[in-house]
Amino acid sequence: MTEEPEAWVTALSLAERAGTGDAAARHQIRGAVQRLCRDRELLSHSDPGRAVGLLTGLLDDLGEPEAAQSLVRQCVSRVTAKGTDAESRCASLNRIAVGLAAHGQLTAAKRVSTAASKMGTRRSHAEYMDLTITFANLATVELALDDAGAAARSAERAAQFLRLAPVDNHDEMHLELRLRVASLMTAAARARNEHATADAHLDDLADLARGLVAELGGQHPMSLSALMTLALAECESATAAGDRDRSERAVDVLLVAAQKAAATAGRRHPLAVSALRSLAAAEGLVALDSGDRERLMRAKALLATRVHAESRAPVRRQPGSTVAAAPPAFHLLGPVRARRAGATLRLASERERLLLAKLLLNEGRVVPTDDLMRAAWGDDFLVSPLRMLLFHMERLQRDLGSDVLVKEPTGYLIRLAPGSLDLHEARELVERSRGAQSREQTRELLNQALELWTGDPLEGLPGRYAREQRARLRDWYVELLGARLELDLELGRDHEGLINELADRIAESPQSHRFLELFESVLDHEDASAGASEDHAAARRILADALGAAPSASLRDLVRRLHEEGTP
Repeated sequence: MTEEPEAWVTALSLAERAGTGDAAARHQIRGAVQRLCRDRELLSHSDPGRAVGLLTGLLDDLGEPEAAQSLVRQCVSRVTAKGTDAESRCASLNRIAVGLAAHGQLTAAKRVSTAASKMGTRRSHAEYMDLTITFANLATVELALDDAGAAARSAERAAQFLRLAPVDNHDEMHLELRLRVASLMTAAARARNEHATADAHLDDLADLARGLVAELGGQHPMSLSALMTLALAECESATAAGDRDRSERAVDVLLVAAQKAAATAGRRHPLAVSALRSLAAAEGLVALDSGDRERLMRAKALLATRVHAESRAPVRRQPGSTVAAAPPAFHLLGPVRARRAGATLRLASERERLLLAKLLLNEGRVVPTDDLMRAAWGDDFLVSPLRMLLFHMERLQRDLGSDVLVKEPTGYLIRLAPGSLDLHEARELVERSRGAQSREQTRELLNQALELWTGDPLEGLPGRYAREQRARLRDWYVELLGARLELDLELGRDHEGLINELADRIAESPQSHRFLELFESVLDHEDASAGASEDHAAARRILADALGAAPSASLRDLVRRLHEEGTP
């Protein structure tokens, strides 16, 4: 057995020990990764793709994303500059990308695949095959990241390169790539709700599968792979059309294929593992569509079997052991985030952050599956969200823990520990401010609540649901800020400072009459300081742009007074 480079052995051992709570290993891991990045044998691991994926996954769990990113960058830089002794630069990057994706590092996997797509100049037969794999990897990751448009383009590029590498149709690698590319084109079209295009790709996939079975027999691994790919795509199509019988037939085909693969190749063979994965996905689709809890549990059991079958060496630690014991803290009043033990948990896609926001805003209540899909994908959702919802919820559950993100018969819920959500903390502070003994204490409590805002609520999340919730939370922020500014005025805060802050707030929220009216109150209480006119001139310019077509009588009077003050 090949002895692995010492730098790899040390870094992996320290990361695994740190993940179990070893403080000494936790202290040393960053330095070990830095030494690994400088080591001449960085790319000499017998399976660099798996090693990079495993170590970056462990580093991510430990809250060391910078170290993980540095490792990926260094590997890409080394491969790009010199390649490896064993295989082409493109093939080496493909292996690293697959290892990263297998350990949940989708963004890093996409970055590596993108680098691989720029490799190669000779355009030899092998190079065309490597580029086919590269763009197929990209399409797979882009689908997982919910970028269906990019996935469709990458799948088409993969098909183009595959056509440029004509080989004997008996070449198993070529046949496998034909299956994979056809499946990706089907999935990408379905994700974009282009169902006629998806059905056309599905017909191509069916023709390929029938040809393989006729030529090689139903027991051949390529035939089984083709049947599994076709049956899963068929299940997705049938679920989109609401054809329950057709979905059940597809599940039956996958069950038979999984049994044959296990009997022919063994339960731990990649073909058998792939069959279990496909069967679990199909069972999950049908279970979600029918609300069948037992079937959903069966799908989860199949996924657990897949994980066991794939574990031939130490694998990435799953939340739920040492680190996961601490309940996560959640943030909605700004970018949607989850943190545990001071480290930010990686949420790889906008969809995951949207789904988490929906669960958090329902505050411990069960959110039905349809409501989750509608929040994340809008009203016009069909089969793609069903499949992707399972994927995203499985990843969220992995990161948060099954005791925090709980699957119920009709949907999901988040169990929140006391004080774990910034929105709850803000409400509690506001409630305490109402019973405060003095205006100074009331102001301090309101200020503490306002400081919990770290940006725009649900910052950067797209879609109608996010826009509606963002607007609601913004309105609450304006209300609280207005109350605090009013207290500032009552407590005699210097008026020049208030004028400056109100001018900024009016610029940020030009439709807020509350800030405009507060500005008027400041003027009423002001003692005409020497520097006020300059502040008023700036505020007048803001007010001229901010007021709507029908301001209130008091606001019209405010504008009139400001203009009078500005008249020489």
